Formats: sequence, C-alpha cells, structure tokens
Amino acid sequence: MQSLQHHGLIPLGITKCTLKPLNWNAAVTLTRLTYEKDIRPILKDKCVSCHSMGKLDLTGEHAFTNLLAFVNYREALSSRSYLIEKLTGKELHAPRKLQGDIPHPSKMLIENQGEKQLTGDELLTLIRWIDLGAQRGMSSDKNL
Repeated sequence: MQSLQHHGLIPLGITKCTLKPLNWNAAVTLTRLTYEKDIRPILKDKCVSCHSMGKLDLTGEHAFTNLLAFVNYREALSSRSYLIEKLTGKELHAPRKLQGDIPHPSKMLIENQGEKQLTGDELLTLIRWIDLGAQRGMSSDKNL
C-alpha cells in the first residue's frame, strides 16, 4: 500500500478499506419478473372482475397471450405499450392511440363501487415486467 501511495494512486488519508461482499442473488431477484409469479396475482386481484365482463379473459390458459396483445414485449419498451398508456392515462408511444374518453379506473378515484385500484408498486411491477421482456415463467418453477 505504501508503494501505491508513493505513486499517487491512493488518496492520502486512506489507510484501510473493507468492502462488504455483494449479494448478487438480490440483484437477480429484482430483475426476474414473470407473468406467472408477479403479474397474474395483480390481474387476479385488480383486473379480472371488471375485464371479464368485457370479454377479456385474464384468468385461463390464454390469459398470458391475451395480455400480450396490449404489451410491446418484442422491443421490451413499456413506453410503447398500450396497456401502460391505458393504465397511466397518458399518450406515450404505443402504435395504437388511446381510445375512449373515460380514463381507466386505475386513474380515477372510485369510492364505494367495489373496484380495486392498482397501487403505485403494482403499476411499476407491470412496467418493469414489460421492460424486462414480459416473460411468462412457469408457476411450478421454484427458481423464479
């Protein structure tokens, strides 16, 4: 260490440095979002009750495929996702324009009507899932 100080590579006054070991598994967990593990529970809790009446199946085997129609998963860009435009009520860069003059209920304050609004964390989870490639994952995969 003295030789490094002598050459000016270590700032004077630093005599000892200890680094904590990194937990790489924590970083992987933060970036590993899947439809089965992270998105399906949100849909079941917040979306199915209203959207099933509109003939959008978000419950069965075809739910993942049906949802992908509103998601830009090939480019992995939530800013080009019609779903995110609809949920945020903002025109972003999705190829199809927002439709309807009423904002999505997730953006409206609904009182005493039984609808459950998405939380900010749930919306961010949807955005991150799209930005990470909208992976399906398998519900039986214990590594997810």
